[in-house]
Amino acid sequence: MLNKDKETSIGIVYDSKRYDITIQVTIRKTETMKNNIINEIANQLPLSDKPITRILKKGTDSKTIILGLKGGVILKEHKTNTPTTLLIIKGNVVYKEKDRQIKLVTFECIDIPVDVIHAVEATNDSICLLIQG
Repeated sequence: MLNKDKETSIGIVYDSKRYDITIQVTIRKTETMKNNIINEIANQLPLSDKPITRILKKGTDSKTIILGLKGGVILKEHKTNTPTTLLIIKGNVVYKEKDRQIKLVTFECIDIPVDVIHAVEATNDSICLLIQG
């Protein structure tokens, strides 16, 4: 099975004296594949009644998650133990904490405090990035 997160090579060698054949195929995860993840989420939104999440990139000290929310869908109350930034790529959401609600539109962001209970509600179909670390 191919690992989509890393470069994968398959090689076969052809030597006319030994009747071997060489074919090399290299597969790399590219920005195009990442864009396909975002498009996949966008296409699923109209039929989804719950949040859609996919990991876009994961490093040793960081992670970037794509969050898709159909209008009216809520990412229920929870808290994070990692410093996180919520960045709106498309749409509008309301970030909610105990004593405040903040409306965010395309290209706006907010830092989410560690260990603070919060929720996110989409006011229309929205795609967001959660950048952790």
